[in-house]
Amino acid sequence: MVNHRKQPAAALIELHHCSLVLDERAVLDRVSFQLSAGQRWALIGANGSGKTLLLRLLRGELWPTPTDAGNERRDTELDREQIAYVGPERQDKYIRHDWDLTVRQVVTTGLFDEDIPLTEPTRAQAERVARFLRRFGVWSLRDRSFLSLSYGQRRLALVARAFVGPARVLLLDEVFNGLADKAKAQLRRSLQARDVGREWIITTHRPKELPANITHVARMEAGRIVEAGPVAAMAHWLDASAGRVEGSGSRAPLKRGSAQPLSGDNMPSASRSSRASSSSDSTAHEPGKKSGPMVSAASEAKRRSKDGRSTLALSQGDVAGIARAAVVPSSGAGAGAGAGAGAGADAGVEPLISIRDTTLYRDYRRVIKDLNWTIHSGTHWAVLGGNGSGKSTVLSLIYGDLHPALGGSIERRGVPFGTPIEDWKQRVGWVSPDLQADYFDAQSLDEIVISGRYSSIGLNEPPTAADRRTACRWMKFFGIDALRERGPRQVSYGQLRMALFARAMMNDPELLLLDEPCTGLDADTRQRVLDFIEQLAQRGTQLIMAVHDPEDIVPSVRHVLKIGRGGVGERFDLAS
Repeated sequence: MVNHRKQPAAALIELHHCSLVLDERAVLDRVSFQLSAGQRWALIGANGSGKTLLLRLLRGELWPTPTDAGNERRDTELDREQIAYVGPERQDKYIRHDWDLTVRQVVTTGLFDEDIPLTEPTRAQAERVARFLRRFGVWSLRDRSFLSLSYGQRRLALVARAFVGPARVLLLDEVFNGLADKAKAQLRRSLQARDVGREWIITTHRPKELPANITHVARMEAGRIVEAGPVAAMAHWLDASAGRVEGSGSRAPLKRGSAQPLSGDNMPSASRSSRASSSSDSTAHEPGKKSGPMVSAASEAKRRSKDGRSTLALSQGDVAGIARAAVVPSSGAGAGAGAGAGAGADAGVEPLISIRDTTLYRDYRRVIKDLNWTIHSGTHWAVLGGNGSGKSTVLSLIYGDLHPALGGSIERRGVPFGTPIEDWKQRVGWVSPDLQADYFDAQSLDEIVISGRYSSIGLNEPPTAADRRTACRWMKFFGIDALRERGPRQVSYGQLRMALFARAMMNDPELLLLDEPCTGLDADTRQRVLDFIEQLAQRGTQLIMAVHDPEDIVPSVRHVLKIGRGGVGERFDLAS
């Protein structure tokens, strides 16, 4: 029940014993919470703990489920437009509905809490929009299509949309995800500015990203708030959590708990096969089929360091700083030169991928200029760059969703001219935020994972028994087998990301393309996933990963493509 009754002056939104049941399962359990004037909350919890659902309940997008006790209620005097929400679900909504709006239009809708432009702004309102476009560094993008922006640029535009409106309360759901260091610092400054004059609640998996002016902290587990209070009272837990996650600049040791460890002893392996062969009784090879030691990423990093710190714990500065501090140029580094051979490059062996003189456009705008890049077998790469630099565009080129402009070329080993691109995609695993948005209307996680067998969005034919068995094994491996019948809207963002990993592994890929693979993952899940990615590299699966946070680069990655201003790429080798 929702009650707009008179509240004490200090209370803005209040929940009393609110539960929420979805798919006959309690996802929030008797939650009581109060946001008062002057408060700024950090809401912390693992994937699936209920953080996003709690924010949606606070905004009034969801209603508390009636209980036998009948004492649940949500009290507020604020209208819905006075409570703004920014998060992955709103961001993906534009992709799902294919709303082709400019950045200026998207931000302007925040004035009126509209999804699409329905109200013409006054001159004063238009000037306010311009002010916040500049404040969040997206003024130069104002006339660009929102859908043509990078993941991080879209996030900044939606933050500007929340700030421009009349909202008294801001609900910021994992708002730092997908942002480069410079954009994160800019957002923190905005939240810490004295002229903000708003209350807010921010969720995060990385306490180090929190603004310095938070006043309260709440911790969630399994749909309940298990601990909450002023930041001073919670400082011991907050500091311990930040230390556990960051580990003095390197990733924390792999935690083994109730979640199934990602190790070679239980790793499924599906053969790269046609639909006909996949229907046989033999659905998966024995675990650990590929040769190579199964060593944890954390152990390998520690082994190579002299002081217990990973040699790959790169600087937390911007990308240019990262390159200067922790990488050395390859021979012939530069946009127009061939890449250095690197580890695993054998003379006379055809490269896996060869990109020559390639320029790429998005929304009639040049993103990548004259890229020359050779990827040899056995080499693992990280792609670095700021928001909008073109990292995702390069991965889309390699996957086959984009093509070089006239004069450029890309050659893939085993894919001669005229070969259907689907044949190449059968050899490649793909994980990205945009792919996650494409699956919003899927019937179940089971369907999402199985579609990886055919590199499709959805299924054109009923899956075979072999498909289902292989998908079941990978979902069990990633700890989401209990969620297999649930739809994307019934799981958390991080749980859906794990389904995409399971999808990517359905064909035992030769190459894994990872676009911000740790976006939306809590600390423990992130560590397990990074350990798994490292093990895949050691088993022989090649990696190309686009990341903002250098701590998400696994130890096997020894080469970097850094995309700078104007879409010009430079290659580096990581220092030993």
